[in-house]
Amino acid sequence: MSPATRTQSSSQRVTRFLSAWALFVALCAWAWPSHAMEIVKAVRAWPAQEYTRVTIESHSPIAYTMSSIADPDRLILDLSNVDLASLRREIDGKILVEDPYIRAVRTGQFKPDVVRVVLDLKTAVKPLVFSLKPVADYGHRLVIDIFPLNPPDPLLALLNKTEQRFDLPASEPKNPTPAPPQAPTPGPRADAPAPPS
Repeated sequence: MSPATRTQSSSQRVTRFLSAWALFVALCAWAWPSHAMEIVKAVRAWPAQEYTRVTIESHSPIAYTMSSIADPDRLILDLSNVDLASLRREIDGKILVEDPYIRAVRTGQFKPDVVRVVLDLKTAVKPLVFSLKPVADYGHRLVIDIFPLNPPDPLLALLNKTEQRFDLPASEPKNPTPAPPQAPTPGPRADAPAPPS
């Protein structure tokens, strides 16, 4: 092998090595964003007839986009640069079966730097999403308020609640009819003559 052939062969190996290295670096940059993912500190949920509130707490503000889909009703939140594992750990078990508006919650990695949260809803809702700055022991919070599309009448709700408080147990009728007075049973009277013996 001539020296020129060896030099050409070495330069081809170096070129292939550098190309492979550049491809590896590009794939790593795509798969792992250059900035750290935000760790979710806590997820809290407060279900109520008026509305349900869900908060996602973190050390830094969370950038998000929100959309909704009908048939079936869903609310979709895309959270930028959030750690999926910490979100799943904190959200697990927070949405209760008794929640009047949220049926279930699902999470997943939508893009390398976007976590998607899907709230499966029991009915159509009017969502309100906003951020709160840290206060006292709480960090940055992303707040999701889920209002019913047709809010319940507060006066009717109060009347129903009052009526339920005074209901009798189911085994007794609500308006029992009094039993008719019974005639006295015949028995010996004190002033009656004694029977003949």
